Amino acid sequence: MMPLFFFISGYVANIPSCKSLIKNSLRLIIPALILGIIYSISINKGIYSFITNIYKYGYWFTITLCWMYSILFCIGKLIKKSEIQFVGLILISVLLYFIKIPFNNVQNLMEIGNTLCLHQLFIYFHYFSIGYIFARSNNRFYTVFCSEFGIIFSLFVFACAIYIKHVYTDEQLATSILLKIYRAIQDPILGYSGIMILFRFFKSMEFFFVNLFLGKTLCYVGKHTLEIYLLHYFFLPKLPMIGSYLVYYPNIILELLVCMLLSVSLICISLVVGWFIRSNEILGVFLLGCKPLRNNVKREVIE
Repeated sequence: MMPLFFFISGYVANIPSCKSLIKNSLRLIIPALILGIIYSISINKGIYSFITNIYKYGYWFTITLCWMYSILFCIGKLIKKSEIQFVGLILISVLLYFIKIPFNNVQNLMEIGNTLCLHQLFIYFHYFSIGYIFARSNNRFYTVFCSEFGIIFSLFVFACAIYIKHVYTDEQLATSILLKIYRAIQDPILGYSGIMILFRFFKSMEFFFVNLFLGKTLCYVGKHTLEIYLLHYFFLPKLPMIGSYLVYYPNIILELLVCMLLSVSLICISLVVGWFIRSNEILGVFLLGCKPLRNNVKREVIE
């Protein structure tokens, strides 16, 4: 889930100029803050609660993404050679992964981390870094990890990690040093093996997805991912009866059907509402982070 989003974000990221970094950061943060506060009030939570909440009631993603872009910008300015940039990203990823320990245990640091969405930065920055490196490694990573052996190995590791996650509790995994080490790296194991499986699948099916209706639909949804993310929380339905039924009578097929139906419905509703909001330039800029219409018109005239 989130590892894939940050991997993709790093994969398509570029080292920006200072001006574009500020501009794009404001496009991400301002809509998240405005809609996040509106949403928190709509669920009977106050503004202070939104500010101090670790996940900002779901609106933490773009804030954390801005931190990642800022780190990438700093590395790009300090280091010009791409190979050394890659090393720098890996070292910072490892450093941040260990910095999360005091932020999880010291009360004052915990509160700062909650307010600034730093906890998620510590956990997910290495996925962003690997995505950035993967896209610029001249297919060296793709050749290794997406080979026949690589994909079989990823499938095997993913299946084993899923099995262990669902069979053993955290208490059981804390019974020995080796199991404790595995527990600490279980999520990255699941994240990277899952990413490699999906990456290989879509890469091998690239022609199919690009040329058919399904592919064009997915591309359209991808271009409007930000507004779907910003709006979909307002339309999430409460289904306690279905939830209780699935808890007591687990059925993976039924769960998959319910999730697919909810996902498609939320995407469609968010796209329609987003279209109405974007029809007003001011609302589009402040609520969805759309580029001002006048800039687009000028660009078209120049072209």
